[in-house]
Amino acid sequence: PLFVSLRSFFENPEHPVSWGLSFGLHAMLTGVLEIGAELDSVSSVSKSSFRHFFKQVEGANAKSKNEEGLKVCPAWKHNVGILLFLDNYNIDAFEERAIWNPISAGTILNIGTYFGNLDAGCALIDCRSQLRIVLFMYHGHLIRGLIRRGQIPLLDEIYDTFKDCKAIWTGSLPKRGELVYKFWLSQGMDPQEAKAMSEKARCTVKGTTRTIGVGDGDATLTRGRRMVPIDPAEISTSYRRICCRDFADVVDKYHTSEQKMRTKGTDIYEYAVRTNDTLDAIESEQVLLSFNLTSVGYILEQYVCSITRVMQWEPLLKGQPDLDMRQGFFCLFARELLGRLDFSVDPQDRSVDFPAYPVMIGFAEEFFGRVPVSSIQWWQASSPTQESQVIIQNL
Repeated sequence: PLFVSLRSFFENPEHPVSWGLSFGLHAMLTGVLEIGAELDSVSSVSKSSFRHFFKQVEGANAKSKNEEGLKVCPAWKHNVGILLFLDNYNIDAFEERAIWNPISAGTILNIGTYFGNLDAGCALIDCRSQLRIVLFMYHGHLIRGLIRRGQIPLLDEIYDTFKDCKAIWTGSLPKRGELVYKFWLSQGMDPQEAKAMSEKARCTVKGTTRTIGVGDGDATLTRGRRMVPIDPAEISTSYRRICCRDFADVVDKYHTSEQKMRTKGTDIYEYAVRTNDTLDAIESEQVLLSFNLTSVGYILEQYVCSITRVMQWEPLLKGQPDLDMRQGFFCLFARELLGRLDFSVDPQDRSVDFPAYPVMIGFAEEFFGRVPVSSIQWWQASSPTQESQVIIQNL
C-alpha cells in the first residue's frame, strides 16, 4: 500500500507529501535497520533453501542416467538445462547481504518457486507421462477400495495436487468403467479410438479375447498423439495470482462493511484485497510449493520403470524392436492393470493370468515409503505461519 500511495507523487512531483506518508517511509527504513542483527541468519536460511533446491535437481538429473528412456528424453534434457541455469543467481559474485536481504531473498525464492519449480517442474514431472500413469493407477485403486487414504502419504499429496488438473483427467475424475477410456484420452487419443481400446481391455478381462504383448493395431494407435501439457495455473492459485496476474476471482475476507464502503474502488483497496488473497493462497499451498516437482518427476519415472520389471513386461516390449518401450507400456498398463480395475469383479483374483494387485499395492507401499523427504522437499516451515493481512484502516 505504501508504494501505491507513492505512485501519485511520482506522477506529480510538485504535489506536497503528507506527514502520514513521510512517517510511513521512515518506519519502513527504521524497520530495515532494526533487523540488522538477524540479517545474517535470514540470509543464511534463504540461501540454503535456494541451494538445496538445485542440489535436488542435480541429484535427480544424475540419477536419470540410470533410466534409459529418461536420459534420452528431449523434454527432460531441455528443461533441466534451463532450470539449472537459474542457479546462477546463487554465484559467489553477489554479496550475500545484497542479494539475500529479506526483500531480494523473496524475489530469488520466487524465481525458484514459480519459474523453476512450477513452470519447469510441471513439464518435467510428466515428461514421459509418468505422472498420468501413477495418478490413474492410484485413482483406480481408490475407487475399487484397494487402497485407503493415508496408506501411501506421498501419493496422497501428489493426487490432491493434481486431482483437478484438466490436462490429466480431461474433465471430471473417471468412474469405474472409464479408467481405460479416460487414460487414452489423457494420452491424446481420439475419443472413438479410446473407446475401442477400452473395449479391448474389457474383452481381455472377461476372457473373450486373449492378447499377448502389444498388437500392431494398438501400436499404430499410440503413435502421433497430441497430449495437453500441464498448466501450473491449474494447480496453484498463488502462481495464477503472481505470474499470470489473474485476480478475477479474489474475495475480500478481512475488511468490515464500513471499511469496504469507505475504500472500495480505490487503488489501495484493490491492492490490499489482492495481496491478502495471494497470501492466503501461498499459506494453503505450502506443501505443493515445498515439493521439488523435478525430483518427484524422477521418482515417478523410476517407479513406472520398476513396474515394467515387476510385471515382467520388459521381455515382451524388447521383443518388438519397432515399438517404443513407453508406448508399449501404455498398451499393457491400460489393458492389463487399468482394465482389471475397470471391468473385473475382483481385481485381486489370483486365478487370472495377471494377479497384479496384491503385488502392486505392496510394491507401491515399499517403494514410496523408502523415498527420503530430503530428496523431494526443498524447504519446510519451521513453525506455524502467522496470519498476515493488509487492512486499510484510514485513508
